[in-house]
Amino acid sequence: MSTNIIRAENAGEIAISYPSYSGGGGSAAPVRAQFPEVSSLRKIVDPNAEHHREPEPTPEEILSQSRDEAEKVVNEAMERAGTIEQEAMEKAMADFERKVAEEVSHQTEQLRGKFAETIELISALEDEITKRVEHDLVGLALAISRKIIDREIENDREIVVNMLNKALEKLRERSLAEVHLNPEDLKYIESNRDRIAFRGTLELKPDPSISIGGCLIHTENGDIDARIESQFEELSNGLLDS
Repeated sequence: MSTNIIRAENAGEIAISYPSYSGGGGSAAPVRAQFPEVSSLRKIVDPNAEHHREPEPTPEEILSQSRDEAEKVVNEAMERAGTIEQEAMEKAMADFERKVAEEVSHQTEQLRGKFAETIELISALEDEITKRVEHDLVGLALAISRKIIDREIENDREIVVNMLNKALEKLRERSLAEVHLNPEDLKYIESNRDRIAFRGTLELKPDPSISIGGCLIHTENGDIDARIESQFEELSNGLLDS
């Protein structure tokens, strides 16, 4: 025994055919069942379904929403551009500082090398520089001393008498001495000849080549150079050679 379900032609109807239990062996006529439509079922399940629909946006709302979205995109783009610009600036500054540091380091190394070379050169020239400085200082001191002595001789004519007596002390008594003097000194010596402490023969001769205060003595045993310039030269050589 079986039951047959037959879909009806009209929507919402189903025909059910039951088997016959009579002796004739025939089938009973199908029973038609009525069912509500799907839309009606929706209303039964949720009667407020139509009221829950979202209203369609108006053109003004669409335009406003589009503007808001565009403004948001622009702001994000500007913010991103500012970040990119800041990052680029920071990178450029970092590169610049690195290059400056490298250049300074390179220049410093070069200066250190030149400084070391200069130190070595100065060390090598130390002795020569010292000698030159000493020579210049000695020359300056002698020049100053010479000016002082010349001024003193001009102010004090007794100096020439003392210089001549000092030179004659080196000669033996009773010797013949030829003394060359500056013409100015010769006049003073002749007027003060009694103050010359020499017992030998003394011959005085004028000699413009001899500076004031000095004298040059010729004898049969040799010469005595008591000129001022000769004494300074001897003093200079002694100071520089020591």
